[in-house]
Amino acid sequence: MSRHIAMPSGSCLRTIGALSHRVQERLPVQGHLNVRRRICIAHLLDTWAWIQYFDAPDHEIVDLVESPDTTYTSIITITEVANVFTRNLSAVEARRAIDAIYSLSSIIPVDKAIALRAGLYTRAEFEGGIADRLILATAELNDLTVVTGDQHFKGHAGVRFLRKK
Repeated sequence: MSRHIAMPSGSCLRTIGALSHRVQERLPVQGHLNVRRRICIAHLLDTWAWIQYFDAPDHEIVDLVESPDTTYTSIITITEVANVFTRNLSAVEARRAIDAIYSLSSIIPVDKAIALRAGLYTRAEFEGGIADRLILATAELNDLTVVTGDQHFKGHAGVRFLRKK
């Protein structure tokens, strides 16, 4: 599958000692020096994950959101989060949440390929609604792992399912 987004160059490379608590592998470099290369894991946080982060963050969701790994959000999630915050709190709080998402992740728009893939899922492949289908298609076409606790995604390949604490 082709990528629709550009990964920041060098975003997953760190020098020796940096982030040593993360999974790393040694790669030989010219001469006698070695550097460690982390395995880059890129995540697409869905609406559930962002609401969890703002409402009742635990160490797992905070680590995912604030990790040095690449974090992405679908533009569909922006709409859903804004709606939830406006409905339950206020438009001002919605804007604050959206600004935080913009600062903590890269936003992926819905393009033709994502729209088509989302529309082609059968009920047997994925039972979620259109917003969830767009999020899943965004992750699938960009080689990202969806981070969620939404039951529609449970057991689906390419999903890291979190439980609400």
